Amino acid sequence: MIKRILVPLDGSRSAEGALGHASLLARALGAEVELLRVVNDPGRRGPDEPADPLAWRLADARAEAYLSEVAGRLRKPGVRVKTRVREGVPSEEIVAAIRGGGHDLVIVTDHGSGTRAPTVLGGTALAVTISAGVSVLLVRSRDEPPSPDAFEYQEILAPVDCSPRGDWALGVAAGLARATGARLQMVHVLAIPEVLSRDPSGDTMPAPVEEIREGNRRAARQYMDEMARCLGGEELEIEGLIVEPDGGVARTLNRLATTRASDLIVLSAHGRGAATEWPLGSVAATTLLSASQPLLLLQDMAGEGAPAGVLEDRSAKSSPRPRTTSRHQTG
Repeated sequence: MIKRILVPLDGSRSAEGALGHASLLARALGAEVELLRVVNDPGRRGPDEPADPLAWRLADARAEAYLSEVAGRLRKPGVRVKTRVREGVPSEEIVAAIRGGGHDLVIVTDHGSGTRAPTVLGGTALAVTISAGVSVLLVRSRDEPPSPDAFEYQEILAPVDCSPRGDWALGVAAGLARATGARLQMVHVLAIPEVLSRDPSGDTMPAPVEEIREGNRRAARQYMDEMARCLGGEELEIEGLIVEPDGGVARTLNRLATTRASDLIVLSAHGRGAATEWPLGSVAATTLLSASQPLLLLQDMAGEGAPAGVLEDRSAKSSPRPRTTSRHQTG
């Protein structure tokens, strides 16, 4: 589970949108929060101009004062907050801090204080997400971030694909939901089996394809009921939902999360059959670029097999059956 959280800040209000999530997770999980500010070339007017030591010292002092003020806002009984100032290129220093600090999670906003380019992610957010090597919670920036004290999760959306990595991600999502008091919404996007045909006539789906879809639908429903029994208890509300694809898995998840106003999407960085030499699988990468809700990408680390913590024997678990509903939604 998450024990050390890194929150990079650049002094902007948009970057402070990460603080609500950090505060909530720290309180719920007993995690330690480290606030990081990277000072980058203060006072330098050109690439060939030598650095001004005084400008660096002043910038470091301002960064430390800023982090001290933010830490004071976050500190509550049971919430531990540390601060750190580094010097250099922000994306490089953030990744270096992650790799050297034993962090389990980094929380970043999609854009910070830089010029807001017409892109889904700013350069620093994208570089950190791809290179961090740990789980990343990406928060969509707002003009006025919510107060950390009033921040809470009502619903956590957990896409499932019935794979071992999906088991692991769902287990983490269930732990977060239980710790924060949120409802856990499992969702499976019922993919359409690929049919290679050059015959454009007829609108009906070939019988074998429809049989596969119906078999997958039954398997997904059984899977979610089984996982609810494994993960739940009366203190955790779980709902299982099967949806038809709408322009691909990522687009379908984004539409559903937006419609339901889910507070967090929890997704494994790699799914069924993903090539783990890449930082993100195709669904995770597309969701990263399209989701309008906060997205927690659980990095299972490149390697063979499933990540540590997978529910290896579902049948051996005998937790009381929680409040659970499994239903189908079209569109």
